[in-house]
This record gives sequence, C-alpha cells and structure tokens, in this order.
Amino acid sequence: KNTSLREFLGGARGVVPMASPLYVVHTGSHCFDAQFHPKEPVIVAATIEGLLELHRHDGSSGVKYGQISAHEESCRTARFLGKSRENRIASASADETAAVSDLEKEKRIWKRKLKAGGNSLLPLSYNTFAVGDDEGIISLFDVRKKSHVHEFTENEDFISDMVAGEDGNMLCASSGDGTLAVYDLRKGSLFAMSDFQEDEFLSLTIVKQGTKVVCGAQSGAVAVFSWGDFGDHKDRIRGHPLSVDAMTKFSEDAILTGSSDGNVRVVGVYHEKHGSRVVNLVGEHGSLPLERLAMSPDEGSFLSVS
Repeated sequence: KNTSLREFLGGARGVVPMASPLYVVHTGSHCFDAQFHPKEPVIVAATIEGLLELHRHDGSSGVKYGQISAHEESCRTARFLGKSRENRIASASADETAAVSDLEKEKRIWKRKLKAGGNSLLPLSYNTFAVGDDEGIISLFDVRKKSHVHEFTENEDFISDMVAGEDGNMLCASSGDGTLAVYDLRKGSLFAMSDFQEDEFLSLTIVKQGTKVVCGAQSGAVAVFSWGDFGDHKDRIRGHPLSVDAMTKFSEDAILTGSSDGNVRVVGVYHEKHGSRVVNLVGEHGSLPLERLAMSPDEGSFLSVS
C-alpha cells in the first residue's frame, strides 16, 4: 500500500519506509510486463513464452486462473484498451506482431504484423493504440482496420516507452537513439524532437499537470524537459547507480523508478518539500533488474516486474 509513502511525501523530511510486498505473483517463465485490470482484481503478466498469464488477487495473495497464447515469441508489453474495453488487452512481441486478446474468452481476437519486434505500447482509445518497435518505428493501429493506419519513422533506434500528452493529441516517445520525440496525432507528423542526449532513454512519464516530461536514462540520470521546449532537458536528477529502466507517475510531483540494480525508488520532481531528487528506496527485487512498474487503478498500490 502507498498510504505511508503519501503521508511521508506530504510531511516533513525523513526516511521513506521500505514497502513490504503485499503478495508475490510467480509466472511460469520470465515476465517482461504486468498490468492491473482496470476494474477487476486481476493482474495480466506478459511472458517470454508469448503468453498473457491471468492472475486473480485478493489484496494479500494471487493465483493463476488462465492464460492466453498471444504470440509465438516473447511478449514484451501489454496494455488494457481503455475503460470501454476493460476486458481487451493489446500486446506486442519480439515475433514482430501486435495482438488484441479478450480476457473473458481467454483467446486472441486480433493480430497484425509489425516491421520489427514490438517494444512498447500505448493505448489511444478503446479501438486504437500505438506500438513502438526495435527499429524506431511507431505504428498506429485501429482494431477495425486490416493494417496499421499510420506510422512515424523519425527515430533511429528502438522505442523504449510512450506516453500521451495531457490533451491526448500528442504522443511522446523515448528512444535508444537518445532523443525525446513528440508526435502530433491529429496531423500525423513529428511536432518536436530533442537534441541527441548521448544517453539512451529507457522510460518516460509526464508530471506537474502536463508541464514536465521526465525520461529515465541508461546512465542512471532522470532528464526533465519542459513541455513546449523540447530541445534540451532543463534539469537532471541524479542518484540512481544504474540505468532507469522503468518509471510510473506516483503524483504530480513524484515518480516511482525501477532500476537495473533491482530497486524501486521514489523520486521528487520539483516537490514542495523534497525538491528534485531521489528520496529513498521503497521496494526491491534483490539484484535482479526491474522490467516494469505499474500503479493500481485506485492508486493504492503498485506492482513491479522482475
């Protein structure tokens, strides 16, 4: 639970308590991603075998109750397709496919070809989503169409993460080519791209009511960009000993980060009391790298994948 962490962030300086896991979900093979169901007490885990494992939880334990064979090779990422499609989950794989699966039917219901292995995925509406691949291409899909409806090709290396702007009309993408790219979804074109940072960007989120875009880097730094001024980062938060592979928004002035050292940290971003800094550790997976972080729908807990 995040109650104690929220109380700490709102109070005086001190030591953040390490969060004890509420429960551990064991997957049948290596897990790359996991997401909370928007409404039901279910966690969906994407595995190296191309499966979507379905785990039901009660807040203190979890049990696997089903699985979906979504892909031929490793399923790298999966996201639910909005509130109107809470039982449909989109996924992307190293086998160069994107898929949509139905949790109630426990089967894949839609599949399309990518130009390279899928690496990141962003839902745009209950029918549309974006997939970023290993070659830097972002493909936009509509489940009602037979092929992708648009693609962006400006990035030169893998798309590590994506997030939508506050109004939903802009798509921000972090890339292994060391850039933050911003695409206009209405015009179907590149809106802005940062200067090359000489550091791979691996994770991404937006805070401060849409005014700050934060990128986790291979070097362990967190680069902070100001919305509308994407040329170069305006701040750099240090304190991670290794790469920042995963990131999720915790509040408007704090994020959770997952590093390849196996630790989850809370990081202030222009926080009123804590400024912009790594505040402390809040979770760990031993020495195993963190693959993904995700907040629960009620924002009362978070999951980490390793």
